[in-house]
Amino acid sequence: MGMLGKDLFDIKRPRRNTKVEFGESCYWVESNPAPQPYGTILTEILNLDTAPYQAVMDRLDDIVKNKNSREAPRAYLDMLSVSAELPLYRLYATDYQMFKNIPVEMLVVGEAREAFEEHVIEQKSDTPVFVQKQLDDIRFIQERYAWFLDSMFKGVSFEKKKVVN
Repeated sequence: MGMLGKDLFDIKRPRRNTKVEFGESCYWVESNPAPQPYGTILTEILNLDTAPYQAVMDRLDDIVKNKNSREAPRAYLDMLSVSAELPLYRLYATDYQMFKNIPVEMLVVGEAREAFEEHVIEQKSDTPVFVQKQLDDIRFIQERYAWFLDSMFKGVSFEKKKVVN
């Protein structure tokens, strides 16, 4: 009977990243109790303007290259909040989204701030590389999708249909 109850109520559903079955019209994301319709994330990826996100990444790169330790914590936290706004990640990386509105002084002070500045300047974290890779992948998907549609409809003329009343 326990098996039957589990099958009926699907207790582990919110903990699974995906639930893929033949004919399914949606999937679940960890920590998000609502299902995501198929195509939602792809649509977000295709419509995403990566320029503002890339500007945040470029700012962090400039700060690290110039070894501007004073601005490093704010730039790093901005990068974390940007990563949480990307398609798919926005569904479960909600902890990072709060960093956008919190002053650095409330999070790290004294020796902790110095350690955090050093952590950012010396690039001890793989997170900026990961976020940059995500942005690059999103741009690649956008380019390939555009290429696919352009090649599929190349030379095809579309006619307006006449509306008959």
